[in-house]
Amino acid sequence: MQKNIKFFFLFFLIFEILANCSYSNEYWSELSRLIDNKSSVIVADECGKIVFGKNVSQKMIPASIIKLFTSLSAFYYLGSNYRFKTDFYFNKKTCDLTIYGYGDPLFISEVIDNIAKEISVKTEKINNIVIDDSYFNYPIIISGQTKNTIQPYDAPAGAVCANFNTVWFKTDNNGIFISSEKQTPFLDFVKKKVELSGIDCGRIPLSFNESRVYAGHLLRFFLSKKYNVSVKGCVVLYNRKQDRGDLLYTYLSEFSIKEVVSSLLYYSNNFIANQLFLTSGAKYLRHPATLIKAQKAAENYYKNIIKIDKIKIYEGSGLSTKNRINALGFLKILKEFYPYKELMKYNNGEYFKTGTLKNVRTRAGYIKDRKGKYYMYVVFVNSFNKNTDLIMKVVKRKVLDLSINDQVSALSR
Repeated sequence: MQKNIKFFFLFFLIFEILANCSYSNEYWSELSRLIDNKSSVIVADECGKIVFGKNVSQKMIPASIIKLFTSLSAFYYLGSNYRFKTDFYFNKKTCDLTIYGYGDPLFISEVIDNIAKEISVKTEKINNIVIDDSYFNYPIIISGQTKNTIQPYDAPAGAVCANFNTVWFKTDNNGIFISSEKQTPFLDFVKKKVELSGIDCGRIPLSFNESRVYAGHLLRFFLSKKYNVSVKGCVVLYNRKQDRGDLLYTYLSEFSIKEVVSSLLYYSNNFIANQLFLTSGAKYLRHPATLIKAQKAAENYYKNIIKIDKIKIYEGSGLSTKNRINALGFLKILKEFYPYKELMKYNNGEYFKTGTLKNVRTRAGYIKDRKGKYYMYVVFVNSFNKNTDLIMKVVKRKVLDLSINDQVSALSR
């Protein structure tokens, strides 16, 4: 009798497991049908248990969702309390002011204005403004960027930058070019660049040579026009024979690394991503920053720290079609990024990041179920004329239903 009871419970248990598996396949079948051989989807609960997966080992092009990895790597190498700095040296003999930069991606007009105010208290006369951008080693050629373009996402990287190495402009009622930002002057330095762009308004990238000295031209404007400092010389690049002089002032960024990452993810800013990518490499293998050092830092982080294999990262923004990762690997990134999810865009119970390239659409993030728990998901679509919208519609609906049905499968193909 006791054996019969045990047999009955064992039979019932096996039946229940089979029933659940059958239900799971049926439950996710709608989603499975949407995923072709050039797409990949994975969904997991907040503990990382996979509840649905298809083509999860297939390497895909991540596009901009790789910025989540770049952000994690920056947190690891630079530290959660890191703030970029910029040093200013003054040579009392020549009256030259030297800007020594460390790759601050948020070196913007408001910041340069405040720096000019600080410097005006320390000196009344300046000859040349010298740009020392030797913390980066040039040339830095980002895979996926296009030369001679007017797309702001192609802005060059650099150790001394200003306004994301771009110019934002428009025309006034008389058809005259002016700045689109009240805090940024429209300098003669950028006028020809804007005229040659062929557009009436927008944001365009500076060339490599222009970007290296743009911060100096902005500083010169604020010093002379706003704070009455005499600046008689030019904006020039530093050479190693020059004497920088004594340290006059150090600007420590008002933006924390978390605020930098928040801006990076909210605006999906490729320039910020690669500034972090390169700076992480310089921290790992000492300056000057190079793309190879950045790639090695990325490799060390994904191989030895978060233990991802079958991944290739050539740059940090997602512009490169050479970047590759599979859904299983990206799930590990999401697990690591979970404490920082609030730095991502948020809408209707979902923290998310999207990616877009030609024939590539990707999305990754966290969806809150009806019980307040978060499910992680990754969607790769690497095929022509197809996006993630329909897949995401089903993923969201199924995740919300999971908390009601409590039917979680371990389906993974």
